[in-house]
Amino acid sequence: MTELDIQNNNNSLLAGVNGELAKACHYMIENARGEGHILIVAEGYRTPELQDYYYAQGRTRPGPIITNARGTQGKHTQRRAVDFDFVVDGVQSNANSNPWSVIGRYAANAGLTWGGNWAMRDYRHVETPSTSYRFPESLATELPPDVFNDSGTSSNSDYLLYGMGALFLVVLLTD
Repeated sequence: MTELDIQNNNNSLLAGVNGELAKACHYMIENARGEGHILIVAEGYRTPELQDYYYAQGRTRPGPIITNARGTQGKHTQRRAVDFDFVVDGVQSNANSNPWSVIGRYAANAGLTWGGNWAMRDYRHVETPSTSYRFPESLATELPPDVFNDSGTSSNSDYLLYGMGALFLVVLLTD
């Protein structure tokens, strides 16, 4: 898995979530990278049907219970949640040995709720605490200007990000 593959995956899956959450996730990804950890978005938006499928696990389907949310109750179906994995030696990993507290620390900095703090721990999961969540402007300077550049090349432009659900617009500003 190349860096460009990871970037394209992250941009694609984050395009389906709330724009403010997407900004917070990019902040988390870039800061974790600064510590030598590579985060990859495992899941963003989830259909109500998929949410019901996950809800059935441990109830009417085999396996452990992995969610308490049905259909449209889940934050993923509301475009307000993201699950992360790490990339270790070029391979996507959700192993218990991953440093999950990295996600928790940066989620807290960005004002997100981290599933690692719940009774039914979900270390991969972050979500907005409310529908009115806004990414803290004080952290916006920590986002690199080329975070949305699909070509993988650097840019000295600043950007504004506007998002609502699946609609996503990036406006590049130049001097």
